Amino acid sequence: MTNSIYLTTIEPYSGKSLVSLGITELLLRRTPRVGIFRPVIEVPPDKGCDKNIELLLSYFKLDIDYEDTYAFFTHEVSRMIAEGRYDEVLDRIIEKYKALEAQCDFVLCIGSDFEEGGSAVEFNYNADIARNLGSPVLIVTSGADQTVEEIIDEVKIGIEAFQESGCMILGAVVNRTDPEIMDDLLEALERELPDTHPLMSVIPARARLSSPTLNEIADFMGARVLYGGDQMDNLAFNYLVIAMNIEHYLPYLRNNSLLITPGDRSDVVLSALQAHQSQNYPKIAGILLTGGLKPPDSVDRLLTGLSDIVPILSVPDDTYQASLRIGQVRSYISEDANAKIRLSLRLFDRHVDTVALEDQLSSLPDTGITPRMFIYNLVQQAKSDRQHIVLPEGTDERILAASASLKRNDVVDLTLLGDPEEVESQIYSQGLMRELGDVPIINPVDAPNYEEYAQTLFSLRRHKGMNLDMALDQMSDVAYFGTMMVYKGHADGMVSGAAHTTQHTIRPALQFVKTKPGVSIVSSVFFMALSDRVL
Repeated sequence: MTNSIYLTTIEPYSGKSLVSLGITELLLRRTPRVGIFRPVIEVPPDKGCDKNIELLLSYFKLDIDYEDTYAFFTHEVSRMIAEGRYDEVLDRIIEKYKALEAQCDFVLCIGSDFEEGGSAVEFNYNADIARNLGSPVLIVTSGADQTVEEIIDEVKIGIEAFQESGCMILGAVVNRTDPEIMDDLLEALERELPDTHPLMSVIPARARLSSPTLNEIADFMGARVLYGGDQMDNLAFNYLVIAMNIEHYLPYLRNNSLLITPGDRSDVVLSALQAHQSQNYPKIAGILLTGGLKPPDSVDRLLTGLSDIVPILSVPDDTYQASLRIGQVRSYISEDANAKIRLSLRLFDRHVDTVALEDQLSSLPDTGITPRMFIYNLVQQAKSDRQHIVLPEGTDERILAASASLKRNDVVDLTLLGDPEEVESQIYSQGLMRELGDVPIINPVDAPNYEEYAQTLFSLRRHKGMNLDMALDQMSDVAYFGTMMVYKGHADGMVSGAAHTTQHTIRPALQFVKTKPGVSIVSSVFFMALSDRVL
């Protein structure tokens, strides 16, 4: 059984918060140790917390530190990819995920938000992350303002794209769907995507979930609250720009509308408040006054004397600018929006086949460990039992690149063998001075223990006809010198074979390290980390 889900989308504003709420509640019925992990978030520390993470941690009272729930900010990932450091991004994400996984029985991973327009880049790293974490993907997409055919095409494209990237697919949830096409859409999903992806769910749109509060609008617009500050939780289902006279605009009023009008239109303000009180007109959410204008003193006196008044806000923008900007306001399900949270959980429970979801989680095949996760586990084992490794091929550029990576991640202590001038020249030319500048470089013939090592070799091999001159000659060879460092306990291990043959590498070990008592056969094993699997 898998112990994680990767919840992702291929477009912004698909309603991942609703689905993440429902899945978290479902998981908490099975275990209290549920973790939330977002590899990449938008919000830097000086701008507050990620809304989705904060919602889940707060509402479900999860005992997890916020800092443990994400790895990067979007701008950091963009910069590192541009600098050619994509592997570092994936390695850091795996490290953070594994640390959280150690605390939890199940981890809900939530992909990025696609809000910055970098859809291709974001899709690629979401797919790479899901594959490397070994998490099955649940795709969330929006059905808003789309036909059945358009939604089907989008779901197909999303599933095929993630499959081509090597991801396991759990299913798809189409959120914010027009209730009138739900039955046709479900039938089409079952017909077009039959047995391969049994979890296909459709959740209807609800104006209450997608509509911002007056608080959210005021924050986004930088508005001043003139009146009605106690009703800032009112939801604005739609916006209505008022430029007409009273008798002409009243028929356009809709329930929970936010009216946008110039700040000097006291007639609109007063008539709208009257209409709000009337049983013959819909209730409004509030009024936004533009141009930085406020009601005159006489009208202000009237308004402040009202005991129950909808919020009236003021912005410096003109009416045209305000109407453009307000269309960019997005509503989020926040930790204190209890009505929205309860509605989200009801919709998820009613429209998502939770039995099929649990069956899918239980029956997904074990696809084995990904190459990057395999390497991560090796590195963690090495870190947990830190060793001193000698590298006899100190001038090989691959050995130096690997050494820099090991030092950068503080995995092992290293010694490089070779002519110091040649090795340092290679280090400098590869731009690795910062990582390898303090790594010891030993030329065997100049080493203080060169003669001691030769004497030891002579003592071990004289029964085979070796004399001291022969031992001195052999000990000038980096493979012999590195092996003797291990034999004498001056290093814990040696890694060689990038430039030297297997015979050159293994001969010194066979001559004087030898096998353990009772063992007569020496063999080798290769781990081949391919792009999609380990052999």
